[in-house]
Amino acid sequence: MEKRLKNIVVSVVVFSVLFGLMMPVQAPGYAVGGWVFDTDGTTPAADVNVTVTCIETTQSVSFTTEDDGTYVVTLGGRYNLPSPGDTLRLFADAGDGRTNTTEVTATGTTPQLVNLTLENETLPPTVEFIPPTPANESINTTGYVNFTVNVTESVPAGGIEAYLSVWNETGIYLNNETMSPFGEHKYYYYAQLPNGNYIYKAYAKDAAENIGVSETRVLTVQGPRPPEIEEYTISNYTITPPETTEIDVEFSERVEAWIQIEDLDRNLVNLLYHSPGVTNPNPQTWNGTYGNGTQVPDGDYFVNVTGTNTTTWLSVVNNTEIINVTSAAEYNFTIDFVTGYNMITLPVNDTSVMDASTLATRIGDNCTQISKWDAVNQTYVTYLPALEIVNFDIAGGEGYEVVMTAPATVIFTGKGWESPFTISLLMDYNIIGIPVNDTSVMDAATLATRIGDNCTQISKWDAVNQTYVTYLPALGVKNFDIAGGEGYEVVMTGPTSVIFEGKAWSD
Repeated sequence: MEKRLKNIVVSVVVFSVLFGLMMPVQAPGYAVGGWVFDTDGTTPAADVNVTVTCIETTQSVSFTTEDDGTYVVTLGGRYNLPSPGDTLRLFADAGDGRTNTTEVTATGTTPQLVNLTLENETLPPTVEFIPPTPANESINTTGYVNFTVNVTESVPAGGIEAYLSVWNETGIYLNNETMSPFGEHKYYYYAQLPNGNYIYKAYAKDAAENIGVSETRVLTVQGPRPPEIEEYTISNYTITPPETTEIDVEFSERVEAWIQIEDLDRNLVNLLYHSPGVTNPNPQTWNGTYGNGTQVPDGDYFVNVTGTNTTTWLSVVNNTEIINVTSAAEYNFTIDFVTGYNMITLPVNDTSVMDASTLATRIGDNCTQISKWDAVNQTYVTYLPALEIVNFDIAGGEGYEVVMTAPATVIFTGKGWESPFTISLLMDYNIIGIPVNDTSVMDAATLATRIGDNCTQISKWDAVNQTYVTYLPALGVKNFDIAGGEGYEVVMTGPTSVIFEGKAWSD
């Protein structure tokens, strides 16, 4: 089927000056240039490959358009110029399915201006099964079935994604696997199937989102049966970390077993178990984390349970179970500000308080100054709401000094800061907040113990009396309670990192 082309903007004008460059009448080459526009016909298209070919001389020259969409190529040489009346074929390729093919007649005078407008490519790829792919017949297999698919593109541009879908006669969908490339636009997929009849087809999508589909074929598989999953339970199908779910599986025979978590694109998230020679792996727990322990985004995740018989290498797979991970609930925490100086920390991750400016707005008109301590340079960084300068980000675990002209009560709402939460303390002065309710850190003494021997002083601000209360670990006097929403000054003789674990602070 021929591809229908949109209207092509093509204009041919003979100039003695092209793009501001003087060209001598007797040029050593035949210059062709112009502008390449996007599909709207007005926007210049950068990074487009333009190839100009003289049909009679067979010479081709390519050029990549500049940021302003311009290109210039020079054909021939002093003794091999295109002759008047020769056909010049121009092919512009944006690499993502947008192309333009235009033919013009050489005028004999250089430079020659040819403007091109890109078009969206609309032809789908061709997808065909090729031998020795088994189809419409019965095969006896003790291992893998090899499907070979050939994908071709009449207008090659950008990459092609190819897939193989397999389902049984009852319409139960088995898989939709991305095939790995082998050569140019040729793909192989290896599927291992239990006995039975299977329907399969392949399809491919090109860079322009055109989709080609192969014929639908039927395969009957006969041979040794794979192992079976006899028992399979998941304790929780919805978890809110650090809550966990338990996955318990039992196979009909000894297998090499895998239990892993995948995202909805079938990418591995966390390998929970892999061991050969088992029938009943130990129950595995998952707390909504990647393999490195960091939290996964909210959403649905597949549990992929696989058992492979190491004699025939037949597998049983269950990858249809889904666990939903949801974020922790939001919490409210109230801070009472007094007239004068206050030292606070953001008790929860209130996403509407991103920086000093939004914190000042949340507190209200009585707030005249917000400062944070720059531990690296050992100096304050101060934001003045009246001037709206020297703004800075607000983060968990940091302490802030807030100056008020009158009292105010402010409610912060958000999710708890991540747990565990690490705070890095530098030498000399630091101002921090305890990000989570770590029940093992109850007062200044236990906080000093948690920090370690480098901690020589912990102070809190007594907003009522407008003075510091200081605890010295060496003397063990003037201890005070640790609470959420308060900032603390910590003096160190050397740097260290401290980990806090616990639930979110809340009223």
